[in-house]
Amino acid sequence: VFDQTVSTLVRNRPVTDRDFFLQTLRGISFGGGTALHAGWQAGGIEACNGLNPGVVSRVLLLTDGLANVGVQEPHAICEDVLSLRQKGVGTTTMGVGPDYHEDLLEAMARTGDGNFYHIRHPEQLPGVFDRELQGLSGTRGVGVRLAARPARGVQILECLNDLDLDASGYWKLPTLVAGNPLTVVLRVQVNGPERHAVPGPFLSLRLEWETPDDQGQRHSIDHEFAIPLVASAALDEFPVNETVREQVALLYLARSQQEVIHSIDRRDYTSTENNLRRLLDHMLHMSPTPERDREIERLQIMLGDIARHDYRSARKEARISSYERFSSRASFRERCQ
Repeated sequence: VFDQTVSTLVRNRPVTDRDFFLQTLRGISFGGGTALHAGWQAGGIEACNGLNPGVVSRVLLLTDGLANVGVQEPHAICEDVLSLRQKGVGTTTMGVGPDYHEDLLEAMARTGDGNFYHIRHPEQLPGVFDRELQGLSGTRGVGVRLAARPARGVQILECLNDLDLDASGYWKLPTLVAGNPLTVVLRVQVNGPERHAVPGPFLSLRLEWETPDDQGQRHSIDHEFAIPLVASAALDEFPVNETVREQVALLYLARSQQEVIHSIDRRDYTSTENNLRRLLDHMLHMSPTPERDREIERLQIMLGDIARHDYRSARKEARISSYERFSSRASFRERCQ
């Protein structure tokens, strides 16, 4: 626990005495100040003391306030999160209420290969912890990355996901969790004359990962995409893939959420509301699906925040929405609800 200082109430040990843990938790009271970095660091030390091959280790950081004691600079904090991750301990962050620093918590989760949650109400916490435990027990791959190699005459225009690149030019993907699909959308351009010169696949993909008990040994899968060459006029005869169209729309929605965040930061709340209403109208005209309906509900929540002048909550909702969609974590959240 941490306020101005940090206290470790229970050292790293198996949960064999449930009542002792519960009694200890009930004795926690709130204080002043938020030594966020030092509190997270103390959790990391305990996790490192229990590292074993084949075991997934992660620090879960729960906070309702801004880091205002000790190390506060996001870049310095994330450097330490990365260092801990390289030792084998990830970081998940949970922000409660309207007063925490969502940009910092998201950055820590991304750097620590964990998850970031926005908790509006304490009643959400049991479900969030349950999701984390499901994710930890279902982890099948860590250090996941994806490479795309276009053929001659093919150009990758963009990756619609907000994925970081490593030094080798691979996109860094979230942890592989059993039953949780990862969605990555690429926009490519195929140039006809050059493309005819090289038959075969127009795009090659390689997915790499380590399993928790590999101790550094990497696995990989290669896949090649090949499509028929047709005249431009014939393209109109091909049916639209509704799954792809929906995912593209949802990723563009996540990109638009970034503009919502910027307009809130500029205190341009009229633009914020107009953007949200435009996004809501666009989603309402899409074919009904569970994913679309959940995004509509989230947009309506944000519009409610704006109507109450609760701009901090609206910003946090926009941040978590774009984070989950860009990093392909939304499907796990939705599957566990």
